[in-house]
Amino acid sequence: MKTKTILLVPPRAAIRHPESEVILKAVRHNLGLKEVIQLTKGTFFQMEIEGSEEEARQIATRATQQLLHNPITQDFSVHFPEGAQGELAHLRRVLAQIKSEATPQAFESPATSFGGKLSRICELISQAGL
Repeated sequence: MKTKTILLVPPRAAIRHPESEVILKAVRHNLGLKEVIQLTKGTFFQMEIEGSEEEARQIATRATQQLLHNPITQDFSVHFPEGAQGELAHLRRVLAQIKSEATPQAFESPATSFGGKLSRICELISQAGL
């Protein structure tokens, strides 16, 4: 089993990062995007690892700790994009099941209650293709 793995390696929050400051200034002033109040430039690694998510987490953590980041100036985190998609698919199934099992009274309460909101959530999830 191959597991897609993403490693994010940002600078530690407590450490001043001049490159991020320069980029933030350019985004705010040169592009006029004053709404951007924080920006951190980090490093991104994408790996495909043979094994389960747990095995991939261990391998990615080892690679990052031993080679891919500086523990004095950088943090890191391991993510699984397909794992997140699996969670969204599961949420979609659960919401569909709740909707199918809900009593008609749940959909008839005043002020477009639970039923209307649940229907809207299911609609949005479907529209997003999740």
